[in-house]
Amino acid sequence: MRTRTLIELGLASFLLSVPEGCGGGKVETAPKLVPVTGIVRLDQKPVSGVFVVFVPGSNTPGEGGEGRTDKNGRYELVAPGGRAGVAPGEYQVTCAKLVMSDGSDFSPVRHAPPKKQILPLRYSNPKETVLRRTVVSDGGEIDFDLKSR
Repeated sequence: MRTRTLIELGLASFLLSVPEGCGGGKVETAPKLVPVTGIVRLDQKPVSGVFVVFVPGSNTPGEGGEGRTDKNGRYELVAPGGRAGVAPGEYQVTCAKLVMSDGSDFSPVRHAPPKKQILPLRYSNPKETVLRRTVVSDGGEIDFDLKSR
């Protein structure tokens, strides 16, 4: 079901990006995306349920991307529209882990608001994050070794 939905979203995004008419006007093309994966660790331990968001710098094309870590702390970035990867360039990054009042990972599917943020603001707040990364032309692994103190 999820694969079918992602395929449908990808097809819809592609169809919406195809220019109409016979040409003559300027057509903006989407930037080339490269795969980015990695592991998020807190105090040297992989962390599940972390939302990883890459926001492009002023000279980086595209809209950035986001991912969420699995039980092994591994994430994979996806651009808006469901395309895998992000454009090469400079990024400001946030890593946020929200939990529910019972301590379980926050899920956007639930209808209850999260209880609290468990990662320090220097990583989780877009205005305070100290995380900056460069995505190279062929993408690759970008790990985050965060400290609780």
